[in-house]
Amino acid sequence: MSSRPAGAATSTVLVAGAFATGLSLCAVGAVPAAVPPMTALAGGGAGAVGALQGARRHGWTLAAAALLAATLGVLRGSVATAGGGPPVASGMVALTGTVRDAPVAHRGEVLVTVDAERLADAGGDRRVAGGVLAVLRGRSDLGPGDRVRVEAAGLRPPGERPGATSAAALQRDGIAAVAVSPRLVRLATGPPRPARVLAAVRGRIAAAVGAALPPVAATLLLEISFGIHGTLPADVAAALRDAGLIHLVATSGLKVAIVIGLLTRVATLMGAGPRRRLLLLGPAVAAYVGIAGGGAAAMRSALMAGVSLLTRGSGRRVEPLALLAVTAAVLLAVEPRLSADVGFQLSFLGTLGILLLAGPIAARVPGPRWLAEPFAVTLAAQLATVPVMASTFGVLSLAGPLANAVVIPAVPAVVVLGGAGAAVAAAAPALGWPLLAAGGLMVTAIVELARVLAACPLAALHLGAWPRAWTWALLAGLGAGALGVRLGGDARRGVVVGAAAAVAAAAAVLLLLSRPDGRLHVTVLDTGGSAATLVRTADGATALVDGGSDPLRLTAALGRALPPLTRGLDLVVLTGGDRSTVAGLSGLATGYRVDAVVAPDAALGPGASGVIGELRSAGAAVVRAPSGRTWMWHATRWRLLLGPPPDTGQPAGALQVADPGGAALILGALAPPGQEELAGAQGGSLVSDLVVTPARGAVAPVLLAAARPRLLAVPSARAPRPPGDPGVPVRSTALDGSLEYAGGPAGLQPA
Repeated sequence: MSSRPAGAATSTVLVAGAFATGLSLCAVGAVPAAVPPMTALAGGGAGAVGALQGARRHGWTLAAAALLAATLGVLRGSVATAGGGPPVASGMVALTGTVRDAPVAHRGEVLVTVDAERLADAGGDRRVAGGVLAVLRGRSDLGPGDRVRVEAAGLRPPGERPGATSAAALQRDGIAAVAVSPRLVRLATGPPRPARVLAAVRGRIAAAVGAALPPVAATLLLEISFGIHGTLPADVAAALRDAGLIHLVATSGLKVAIVIGLLTRVATLMGAGPRRRLLLLGPAVAAYVGIAGGGAAAMRSALMAGVSLLTRGSGRRVEPLALLAVTAAVLLAVEPRLSADVGFQLSFLGTLGILLLAGPIAARVPGPRWLAEPFAVTLAAQLATVPVMASTFGVLSLAGPLANAVVIPAVPAVVVLGGAGAAVAAAAPALGWPLLAAGGLMVTAIVELARVLAACPLAALHLGAWPRAWTWALLAGLGAGALGVRLGGDARRGVVVGAAAAVAAAAAVLLLLSRPDGRLHVTVLDTGGSAATLVRTADGATALVDGGSDPLRLTAALGRALPPLTRGLDLVVLTGGDRSTVAGLSGLATGYRVDAVVAPDAALGPGASGVIGELRSAGAAVVRAPSGRTWMWHATRWRLLLGPPPDTGQPAGALQVADPGGAALILGALAPPGQEELAGAQGGSLVSDLVVTPARGAVAPVLLAAARPRLLAVPSARAPRPPGDPGVPVRSTALDGSLEYAGGPAGLQPA
């Protein structure tokens, strides 16, 4: 009797998973263009069904259902990639529309999303549609539904720099453009509607808690109890991240589950039956999810809890895996862009890990259950989310399971104290203060625990970057391990066979995908308003050109750009002695092995000389290169071009790097007058696919005419303003983070 429900659950998981997989692959552009999507899905679906179903009678029926679901997913995902919205526009624009949500505070600024209706620019006045983000200084009293006019210096596409204003985050919310230097004028106050009511409630709660507690405690209590986001000090956020507790400040399913559990217990004490319980809990949970922002994790928990409540009264048992798969498919069908959302990935992978691994881990962990079970749940979720956590945050917390085993049991009390205290304090601040003060003490204790654990050796592994090859190797290892366990016979032999298969498969995939791709790679590092460029040759050798002005920023940028655990640079090249290009190299030898240094054959000043001395003392060979001389290194042509001797300051120059797949001209700190002289002296020999400008985009039109680039990269801490119209695509580290370009038959292209 039990095999039929289990079989039905397996079928549900396969069909819902096929739909979600097809949709996600298409929505994120991962379906290979050279392979017909239907053929790939048919082969993959038939193989998966054959492996899982074997010779079962209904295997082909299930295969057809999974293939149909995957096809529908591809179709739904292809609709999501069609995009749209206000056009990118340069020059002054005036846009009218409606404020979508309550303004969001972010690092001293306010983010306002406007649903555009009309756009007036040099091309005239016309109707448009789509979201536009306006970033304002200070505070804003705008509310959802307000009619506004946005006056801006232009509309640009969202940048790629990770964060709240990245392209991934904004496109998920239907925002197609960002207003440049905007000014907002309210034309009319919006009518009452649910979004406006929820925004007012959030504001009232935040004001009540903020008036009762210090800023850090208030921010944390609001984050944990309500999912109302604020800005934490960098040291507090780093401690929570390294201790594995950063998920507490996200709108997670854990807090929704806690609220549902508390409300269910209250409804049970009131003697409410299943249907009445659902009527009581539904509006309350919907209101909490709305206040929390309605993220993927909150929606998942609410949907799963609703289905559980609906089926509990009928006596039917709901399979958690099947429910999770259906919930994922439903959410993706409604909003396909969630597939690229980090919160969505963490939520569902974490829940999947808990469902599959928490029980077996807890059964093998000694000690009291109240400590072992939270430890097992955290470890299971962390194992399942390793690729996402590492690729997004660059950190794997080894202290996380222990920290969560201590903290998770206290989270319900924090939620109750924060929720009850805010509700009472909104009406009577004096009566709500004791509850909020108790909640504040608890979150302060959590911060102190995070600080202590984060300070321990090996509390967290800072990987810097997580290559895609590591993810594929991990998946291959997990798949081969599961197959080995299943085919290995008895339990002990199965574990041995599975472990051996996992290691072999992961190693094979890693070796295959980690080989150099045979192309020149140029990465303009995000080091703030200074210049540093990483070059990888076709055979995988690495060279750092200049180092920016900040050692900490350079180290962080290198950690993100280099493969994990890489602690060596084959070459460092200095284009001159200006502080903006050499100061960041101070102390580089303590973290990285440098084999060789190439510097201009000129007096570079004490800063550059000190850096060269440090690297020489650490074992690097130092070579002085005359201006204009070409040398070959790893099948790549290098040419250092020193500018005219400066009247004041340090000498500066440019570096040209080229191979058959492309050419880049890196201008270092060479100012426009020096660029003009360089262009006059070198002429057409400067032609390159890519020009990396000095900081903030100071580039001479004469040099652009000589180099004739197809791409312009600007290292800048703020959005650049190149002089005039360069006539080529411009990207900046201020908007897109580190900028990577890869060579090919058509020259260097954005990677």
